[in-house]
Amino acid sequence: MARHYKEPGNLNTGKMISEVRENKMKTQMTAVRTHGTTRTDERVDVQISKIGFVVLGLSSCAIGLWAAASLVGGLIASGGPVALVVDWLKAVTG
Repeated sequence: MARHYKEPGNLNTGKMISEVRENKMKTQMTAVRTHGTTRTDERVDVQISKIGFVVLGLSSCAIGLWAAASLVGGLIASGGPVALVVDWLKAVTG
């Protein structure tokens, strides 16, 4: 005696239980790949703060490079590190 399975959506269709199990096993092994694009929206204040951090970092680097170049230029102009310190002390003390 075969047992029949009725699908909830369609009451007129009667399938064998073994057929239903077999179909479910087949659908479980199927993999579907989809391709699409994703769009993300960010708040304006987040974008502005990112730009602010970049500008602040770049200006800090520029100031640091300028200071290093000035120190090297002072070392060359005074004749060495000891002469630079002596000349600096003369300039500060008068």
